[in-house]
Amino acid sequence: MPPQKTAALGDIVEVYCTRCRLNLDANVAAVLNGDILKVHCRTCGNFVPFKPPVDMQKKKDDALKKLLALQEKKRKGAAKVVTAQPDTPVARNRWADLTEAIDSRSARPYDRHRSFKVGDFVLHKGKGIGYVESCDPGGGTMVVLFKDGLEQLTQNEPRQED
Repeated sequence: MPPQKTAALGDIVEVYCTRCRLNLDANVAAVLNGDILKVHCRTCGNFVPFKPPVDMQKKKDDALKKLLALQEKKRKGAAKVVTAQPDTPVARNRWADLTEAIDSRSARPYDRHRSFKVGDFVLHKGKGIGYVESCDPGGGTMVVLFKDGLEQLTQNEPRQED
């Protein structure tokens, strides 16, 4: 934390209130060696750690950029979805043979951020238990046999950093 000008208890300073999420006036509540440690927000009445005021326009721009990136990611993810192949008795019998001895509690929950390998059992929220038939060499997609047929799902997708 950068050193602040000397402040006395009760002085009014402009701070970024972490509860209100705004730049507001606050009373100095705790000082150590001339540095402000805690303030009392005059709007919400909470004691919060001292944070210097932030540039609200930059904060709005960053939030908008993050939202647009998330929407673009969703749009790309929707384009990757491959519909199930037609249900065939052979595929249904193969799925029944593979999942006969497996319990849903021992299958790994599907998450596009996880990695799976051939032979893993996957528990999908909408499709149920599936068997990983093949994986993309790059690790980006995998083909899973569900009761309805084969589905191509994404895997190893990096998490969006905040």
